[in-house]
Amino acid sequence: MKNVRICINMCLKSIIFCRKQKNKLILPRFLFSMLFLVIVLFVFITQYLLPNWWWLIAVDCFLATLLVGKKGWTAFLSGFLGGGLVWTSYALLINNQNEGLLLGRMAQLFGRELWIIIATGFIGAIMGGMSALTGYYFKAMWEKVDD
Repeated sequence: MKNVRICINMCLKSIIFCRKQKNKLILPRFLFSMLFLVIVLFVFITQYLLPNWWWLIAVDCFLATLLVGKKGWTAFLSGFLGGGLVWTSYALLINNQNEGLLLGRMAQLFGRELWIIIATGFIGAIMGGMSALTGYYFKAMWEKVDD
């Protein structure tokens, strides 16, 4: 039983990229990386100013990674989490502004309201992650970068 618990703990730590220092669990480094912050800032500003141009999340993540990106997995995770975070937050903001009217009607068609919000965030996360990874590989074509 102890070996199973140790194996599960090791798997969880490797999945979330955490490290331990003096019995304190430290959050993943990429959450505080410059790329994650730039992506969240770019996506938030463009989605707030131009809400009908939903595809700008891909352009924002691509350009942010082109400017700041250092590694492929960091680019993907930063784009994935940054895009998903902003799109989920923006979907909840819109839902609160119209008092849940649109989400309530869509929930009658598709099911629960929570699943619609999660699906919206997941679509934004996939778009952000893939476009950030594309920006990293585009940058890697011209300069030597560490992978």
